[in-house]
Order: sequence, then C-alpha cells, then structure tokens
Amino acid sequence: MTTDISTTYGPSLDRPSELPWEDHHGIAEESANKLGGRIKHCLRSAFDHLRRAWTLHPIDSEMSLFRAITAEEEAATALILAMKQRRYPGSEKLNPWEHPHKAAVSPFLDAVGNLLAETGMPPPRLSINRGHRPMLSISLDLGALTGKVAGEFATVDHPFNYMLRMNHEEKAYMFDAQLQQLASSRGEASIRQLVHNEANLRNRLLYATDQGIPEVRFNDSVILKKRDRVYRLALLTIGVLQTKQHQLFAVQCLQAYCAVIGQIVQDLIPVKSVSQPEGFLMSVIQQPDGTYLQTTSYRMSADIKISGRWLDEMRVSIPAQPVEFPKDG
Repeated sequence: MTTDISTTYGPSLDRPSELPWEDHHGIAEESANKLGGRIKHCLRSAFDHLRRAWTLHPIDSEMSLFRAITAEEEAATALILAMKQRRYPGSEKLNPWEHPHKAAVSPFLDAVGNLLAETGMPPPRLSINRGHRPMLSISLDLGALTGKVAGEFATVDHPFNYMLRMNHEEKAYMFDAQLQQLASSRGEASIRQLVHNEANLRNRLLYATDQGIPEVRFNDSVILKKRDRVYRLALLTIGVLQTKQHQLFAVQCLQAYCAVIGQIVQDLIPVKSVSQPEGFLMSVIQQPDGTYLQTTSYRMSADIKISGRWLDEMRVSIPAQPVEFPKDG
C-alpha cells in the first residue's frame, strides 16, 4: 500500500541537515516556553516532533510523517487546553484526547483563513511581547480598510476581540460555505468526512491492510507546512491565554468549530451582542459576482490605540507573510 502525499517525492538532495527555522518561528517557540503546565509541554513536544520528523525523512518516511502529524496534534491540544483553561463557553465540549477534535483544528482554521483572504482584508501586523508573560498584539491597517489615510493602524485591545458577520446577518457568521468549499477542494463530501480522514491518517501509516503494508512518499514541503501550522497554533494559544476576557472572534470560531466536530452548542454570541459588540466589528458583504466587500461599519473599543507609529520597543515585529491564510487547494 503506497500513499503519495505530493506530486514530487522524497527529501531534497540539497536539504539542510536541520529543520529550517526562521526568526518568527524562534520567537513563537521562545514565547511558548514561557507558558505554564501541560500547555507549554504540548508546544515543546510539537516543536520536538517537527525537528525529529525532518531528521527522519531521508531514512524512515512513515515515521517522519507520523511525527509531523503528531506535532500538529500536540499544538492543537495546546490550543484546546487554552480554551478550556480560560473557560470559553462551549470549551467543555472539547476533548484533547479525541483525535478528530485535534485533527479538525487546522482544516477549520484554513477555512476561516480562506474567507479572510477572499474579502481582501490585508494581513494584520503582529508582534509578540516576549516578557515574562507572552502577549500577542494584532494591528489592522485602517487605511486599507477605509480607503483613506495610509499608515494608520488600529491595535485591538486583545488579538481576537472582534467579530465577523456577513451580508447584514444578525447572527455571527459560522463559515459554512468555506468549510464545504474546503472539503470539496480535497475531494470530500463534507467537512466531517475530511476531518475523519485526517484523524485516521496516522493509523494508516502504522498498520497493514488487505492491500499490504504502508509506504508513504512525500517531499520536504509537507513538513514545512506542518511547521507553519504549529507556528500558527502557538500564536493562537498565546493570544487566548493572555487575557481572562472571552474574545469575541474566539467565541465565534469556537461555536462554528463545535458544529464541525458534531458538538452542537447554543448561540454563544446573542443577537444583542452582535449589535453592540465590545470590540472590533467587521461586516463583509458578498457582491452579485460572488466577490466580497469589506465595509467600514465597525466599532472599536475604548482601549484601541490608533497610531502611525509601530508598537512599544519591547515588542518584536513578525512579518505578515507567515501568518497569511491563502486559499487551500
């Protein structure tokens, strides 16, 4: 039984001996190591599995991919535990021991990222305060959003304290169309079937079937993609943990995510909160030709700082590119 993960197979001949690790990956890892308890150790485990996956690829591709998948699941576990630790409504439905619950995280985030990319919303500028208590900041380009003054940025009081709604709907958007589109692009009938297959991939790497023993071939880009997913999950974990406040977009995404894993919860953001949210409100309107228009009807909390200058000198800027969410083919 042979499984091909990509169109070009095997590790590159001129690959570096160690996993490519850029500055922004190092900043995220350093910050994650300052978290506490099992969450910190899950992220440490994720980074360790990534490096071992890279080393193993030329000599044992099956175990290399197994470790790369495990790295992503460990990082997803950290995010799930962070949501539970902060007692987000609906987090009681999450089980960090269930493979489907962990395997669903990255496909869900891909779907959310696809929507944000379709709207034309510019990538946010990120910084991490690497002090004793890591904190993530997100600055949105007001000039790009409003079409007015360039170089003015709104820093949300907390990184996910805003909400997204579509086409003047009263309720928060649940990303149904993007989830179905993602499933279809990967040849699956539904997002739940996609999640089931993702969760089952590790087992397919380990056990024989009627067709034979498993054999897998893939190129190094698969591990690099897992590296960037772990990085993304580490940032999200830091952002959730840095405040006890329940951030609106995190609540919105958690409600939609629960539906993906078959755990239906009541509306976590009531209509009243939609009309007067305490945070940044994005309204996106779909045009007749299928494109999306970002409107300027948003509210900002009193804690938002607007400035043409960058953030405090203690913060370390991270390039926007590694945290963009391009459409997932």
